[in-house]
Amino acid sequence: MPSKKYDKFRKEVDEIVDKHGLKDYHAFVYWFIETNYAWDHDKITNSICDGCHDKGVDAVIINDVERHVTVIQSKFEHEGGVSSIKDSEIKQFSTARDYFHSQKGFATVIKNANSTAKLVLEKAFHDVKKGYTLELDFITTHKRSSTTKT
Repeated sequence: MPSKKYDKFRKEVDEIVDKHGLKDYHAFVYWFIETNYAWDHDKITNSICDGCHDKGVDAVIINDVERHVTVIQSKFEHEGGVSSIKDSEIKQFSTARDYFHSQKGFATVIKNANSTAKLVLEKAFHDVKKGYTLELDFITTHKRSSTTKT
């Protein structure tokens, strides 16, 4: 049975779904960005690139003041905490760090990316090359696997 805290969270996600017409898994990313970065609607929706050919990236946060790039991957489970996240999903996302090593490798990665992913990843790539720090955030409503560290 979900906790009261999870029920409150789900209500907030459902309100985002209703208000902005998003799928619940996009509303989860939206909620995360809004809660952690206090961005407005347009800035949040412009950072979300989840969809077909997203290259395993659901959103990119670029903080020009702190010179920091955060790449987000999310896995949303409606019920919350029912099934464990697979270690392979986390390991696969960790390869996103490799996108930022070389122009040639990056060009190969984004060649078939969707237009939104291409746009936000290109900006992130150039900012990382200018010295911005890079962070990968994996967010989920699944329960943690027994082998995953928090």
